[in-house]
Amino acid sequence: MSQNAQHRKRSGVTRRSALAGVAAGLGTLGLAGTVAAPSRAAVSSTAASKAELAFLDRGLQHGAWAAQSSAGGRYVPPASAWNRTGFTMPTFYEPGQYNASLIAELGDTLWATAEAPTGGHMTSGPGSGPFLTAEQRANVGNLFSICLGDEEPYSSQIQTWTAQWAAKARAEAPNALIHTNQYSGQWSDAQLRSYIAAVQPDLLTWDDYYYSTSGNGRFNAGSVTPLYNDTWRYRNLALGGLDGNGTSPLNFGQYTLGYCQGSSQAGTGPRVPSQSELWLPSYVTWTLGGKWLNLFRWESGADYWLLNDSTGALTYFVDWYGELNAAMRRLSPYLVRLRSVNAGLVHGQYNNGVPVSTPESSIPAFSATTDAGTGVTGVRVSTVSPRNGGLPGDVLVGTFRPIPGLSTAQLGSYIPKPTTPFFMVVNAMGVANDDIYSRSSTGGESAANAQGITLTLNPSAAGSTPTGLRMLDPTTGAVSSPALSGSGSSYTTTVSIGAAAGCLFWWV
Repeated sequence: MSQNAQHRKRSGVTRRSALAGVAAGLGTLGLAGTVAAPSRAAVSSTAASKAELAFLDRGLQHGAWAAQSSAGGRYVPPASAWNRTGFTMPTFYEPGQYNASLIAELGDTLWATAEAPTGGHMTSGPGSGPFLTAEQRANVGNLFSICLGDEEPYSSQIQTWTAQWAAKARAEAPNALIHTNQYSGQWSDAQLRSYIAAVQPDLLTWDDYYYSTSGNGRFNAGSVTPLYNDTWRYRNLALGGLDGNGTSPLNFGQYTLGYCQGSSQAGTGPRVPSQSELWLPSYVTWTLGGKWLNLFRWESGADYWLLNDSTGALTYFVDWYGELNAAMRRLSPYLVRLRSVNAGLVHGQYNNGVPVSTPESSIPAFSATTDAGTGVTGVRVSTVSPRNGGLPGDVLVGTFRPIPGLSTAQLGSYIPKPTTPFFMVVNAMGVANDDIYSRSSTGGESAANAQGITLTLNPSAAGSTPTGLRMLDPTTGAVSSPALSGSGSSYTTTVSIGAAAGCLFWWV
């Protein structure tokens, strides 16, 4: 089968063929509009779900689509390159759904599948044969997640087939997390809830790519509203769980960017993402409680691929993802033990002749009532990024509590007590490079766009004292005790956070 014949579908054309089609002069694809997410607070259950326990056992995940083999000149990353990126699980998406050579080179690694079980769209229910191949069965203990089909159009028939395939997959890989994947807005909330009830997935995932050369791919002051909306929507659906009432929550995640974009987010082109643009979807996902990411995709042979250039040489994007995934590893021991409670967005501004607030999004505005139990009563930008004309950029705050029912051993040394309030603060600016068409341009780096963010805190509301605040900086791994200034129920502290990066806080 040709490479293009195996590509994901979107609007009647496959996603991978869309990428190949640009090189052949066939143009790019449009992208469906984002569906607004419902604004509602988190719900809770009394026990950890299968997905939560899987992440607790294996850590936060950031996979990457990798080719089935190097036959026909396909690129397969060597272990040295793979290890530089810090990706956690090669994800096989072509017929065969397994690259034994890559797995052998990487050693004892997790792996995943997409477009399972055949490397294409779902066209029927399962037959009498096995779900897994002999090679897959031999390494089923390291199979982390299985995506059934990909971007399937919703129908009752697809839902029935998916439920049948899910049952078969669970019988052969009981520890793997089962999910499907849609592009943003492909299925309505009602369709997703019907699918959740029928299929009982472990994860909800979607793909969208938030930058382009025109249209809604350019965002005022780096305020990526569609990213906020998509992530909040899937977070709410996942927390609703298998019954919609929150008693059996799922987890969620999204795809990350492996190619340069054109005039639409779904197509390739000349637009080079900056470091902060590349990192922002991951930090927004983590801050809202998501634990699964996957790169679309690791390829070589054309200038629009990010991790290799057209000659096959590795690019600096390898190290940018390496830095991001190193931060993920430092956050992981904490976040895998936590469940999202709520979130709030502190809107920044941009210059439209006069200062104008960034667009409203589905994430509610932050206030002192977002999660009073965290003790956070106010958030403001006190030192602005030099790239935003003296105006503050967006700040995202996500709040958490430990997953209910974890044992003392499961809580470990990372969670002081089963009720400890946690919160994460992100400088949510995705700042473009000065020249979005040049790989040598600068301007959008995380550190170059740091903002000083001042938090106003009431320690007693969190059951703590002015000396009880702790902060993890995932860029270094350092845990510190920020000094607070103030008295009574109002203290402040200021932390400098790079663009599209964040810090995790908790009280002892």
